[in-house]
Amino acid sequence: MKPSSVFSKLYCIQVIACSISAWLAFSELAGHEQAVEDGRRRHKRRHKGARLLQVINNRIESPYEAMWPNAHLPSWAKKSTNYDVPRGKEVCFVHVGKAGGSAVGCSLGFSLHCGNKPHRHRRHHRRGLEVNGILPKITTHVFHKDVYNCLEDSAYFLFVVRDPIDRARSAFNYDRPDNDDDGVEYLSEFYYDCPFYNFDDFVKNGLSEQGEASKSCKRLANGSLKGSHLHHPPGPSHWYYNYQYYYEAVPKDAPILVLRNEHLEEDWNKLESMLGGEEEDSPSFPRNNENTWSGEDDLYLSEESIAILCKVLCNEIQEHKKILRRAQNINEDQLQVSLIELETKCPMEAVFDECPEPLPDISVKLQENRGYYRMQEEEGES
Repeated sequence: MKPSSVFSKLYCIQVIACSISAWLAFSELAGHEQAVEDGRRRHKRRHKGARLLQVINNRIESPYEAMWPNAHLPSWAKKSTNYDVPRGKEVCFVHVGKAGGSAVGCSLGFSLHCGNKPHRHRRHHRRGLEVNGILPKITTHVFHKDVYNCLEDSAYFLFVVRDPIDRARSAFNYDRPDNDDDGVEYLSEFYYDCPFYNFDDFVKNGLSEQGEASKSCKRLANGSLKGSHLHHPPGPSHWYYNYQYYYEAVPKDAPILVLRNEHLEEDWNKLESMLGGEEEDSPSFPRNNENTWSGEDDLYLSEESIAILCKVLCNEIQEHKKILRRAQNINEDQLQVSLIELETKCPMEAVFDECPEPLPDISVKLQENRGYYRMQEEEGES
C-alpha cells in the first residue's frame, strides 16, 4: 500500500472522529440547554400566579368563629403556614372521616391525626407535614364533623372519598373503645350491650331480619349506620357525619374536586397539573391515622354481609356517586373505573339512580353542626 493512501485514510478517520466529537459536544450542549429550558418551564408552571404563594404571618379569617362567636377554632383546623391567596381563589378541604382524609389533611398542612400514635392514645395533634405543590398552598380552610370553617365563595371544595362499604367498616373499628378510653361508657350501649363483637357480627345480628340482636339494638344499628338519627347516637361518629351530611352542608352550587382513596396518587397528580403545578412520580402521604390494631376477624365480611350493607347503605352509595359525578377533576373514564369497582360489591346500588327508601331529612343535624340548613337560607332569599 502506498504511503499516501495510508495517510489519506488516517486523515479521513481523524476528520470523522472530530466530526463525531463535535456532534457529541453539540448534542450535550443542546441537551443541557433543553434541560435548562424545561426547568424554567417547570418553575414557571409551579409558580404560576406567584402572588398566591407568598407566606403571610397574619391569621386568616375563620367562618367557624364568625358563626359560633363563643367558640374557638380547634388547633387541628389551623395551618402553621398560611399563604396570601386572593379571596375567591381558596380551596376548602372537606375531610370526610375514614375516607383517607387524615393522610391528605396532613399533606395539605392541617394537623388532625398527624402524630405517630393511633387516635386513642393521642393527646395532642402534631403539625401537618405540608408537601410541595400548589394545592397545599391554596387550600386554606377545612370542614370536618361539626367544624365548618369553609368560605362560601371558595374556588373549590375538595372531598376525599372512599368506597362506602370500606368506609363504614373502618369507622366501626376506629371508634370501638378500649377499656381505658374516655368514651367507653358512652359507647358501651352500642359496642358492649348489643351483640356487635365485630363488624360482620354487627351486620348479621343488627341489620339482618334473622339477627340475634334485640329490637332496640336493631333500631340503633340501622339508624346509626344510615346517620338518620336527629342527634348523635351512641355509635361510630363517622357514620353520623356521612356523605349526605358533607354533601348537603357545602353550598348547593359548590365547585367540587375529589381525591379517591383508591387512586389517591393519580388524582393528586392530575389535580396539581390542573392547577398549574408539577406532577410527581410517586407522591407519598403520611398514614399516621391508619388502623393498625384491627385483627382478621375485625376486617372480615362475608358475601351475605356485604349484600346486606349494600341494601342498607343504598342512599349513602348514591350520595357517594353524586360527589364523584360533580367532581371537576374526574373525567368520564375515571368515573367509570370507580363505578365498576363499586359494582363488584354492590351491583344493583352501583347502577341505581335512587333507592327504595327516601333520603332522610337531616335539617336538624345541619342546623346543630354546620350552623344552618342550606334550604332554609335559600327559601329566605326567594
